[in-house]
Amino acid sequence: MHKIARILLFIVFFGAIIVPASGEERESYLLKIDLPKRDAIHDLVELKAQILQEFSKYVIAELEKEYVDNLKRADFSFKILDENPRKNVYYFVLVLYEDDLKILEKFGIILDFERKTALLKVTAEDVKGLHSHRFMIKKLRRTPVRLKKKSVVAREALAAAAFQANPAITDMVSL
Repeated sequence: MHKIARILLFIVFFGAIIVPASGEERESYLLKIDLPKRDAIHDLVELKAQILQEFSKYVIAELEKEYVDNLKRADFSFKILDENPRKNVYYFVLVLYEDDLKILEKFGIILDFERKTALLKVTAEDVKGLHSHRFMIKKLRRTPVRLKKKSVVAREALAAAAFQANPAITDMVSL
């Protein structure tokens, strides 16, 4: 019994020394990645990107620092919006008038602006002020988007399925 306790203490003690703390966060980036085609989003997942928000032409994703080179090799165009995004809060803000951009700058840093939508980096104090104005806002989620699995179906099979004749209708037409 004492031997088992000693072995367990040994494992726990030396395991804590050898294994780094799991609370350590790896350096990561918040990225805006352009999608050359719609199916390219599945390639991003294979490159270890955590997609936080999906748009028609681009995605907002989080990617650890060591995987950024993989994006370059895969010929994705991207823009680094911020470093260590887990420490910050981000909001999408619909900007209807140009004057709204000046007001937004009081509440945080505008990281990106496209098609009347601004991505704003804010602090906890700034969020209260942001809610007091008449902005349409949406918080950037921390959990990655769940994607449907990429379906691989041959075009010939799709064409054949689309033009299969119903025997009952064929009999009626042939009368």
